Amino acid sequence: MSALLHAVAPPMAADRIKPLQRGKSGFFSWPLYQWLRRHPEQARIYRGNVHYPGALYIGSQEGRFLHGALLEVVALQGQTLNCWAFVDANKDGWEEITAEFWEQYLSKGVCAIFKNGEGHTYDVSGPVKTCLYCGEKSPLVHRRVVNHVSSRAVVQ
Repeated sequence: MSALLHAVAPPMAADRIKPLQRGKSGFFSWPLYQWLRRHPEQARIYRGNVHYPGALYIGSQEGRFLHGALLEVVALQGQTLNCWAFVDANKDGWEEITAEFWEQYLSKGVCAIFKNGEGHTYDVSGPVKTCLYCGEKSPLVHRRVVNHVSSRAVVQ
């Protein structure tokens, strides 16, 4: 019975990740919500091991093919929500991490997608900045920008 349920039921319902404001991302990504509404059968998450090692994909796998898109592209505002077919030389090029990812996404929001800090929205008060979504703390770094103006004699 669970194998049948796994095949029929989507791993994540769009209503569970609907952003608070229509058309705007916040804790949850509006384009990712739209993707799940349009492609409920393609809600599985895979980690790529060949083309872009470590990159996350959303879609469904059929043998060597992954039908879907790069998760970071889907989650960005202003991107088209196209579904692509990715092929790998062997079936082991895709590691399914669906349950692990959706658990992280429900608790960390967009921070679970953008590992390099792009998804964070910081509260900058005091000597530490704290992400409003995942709670990550990092020191506040003040940088001084100095513009140099060079004056050189131009010989004509």
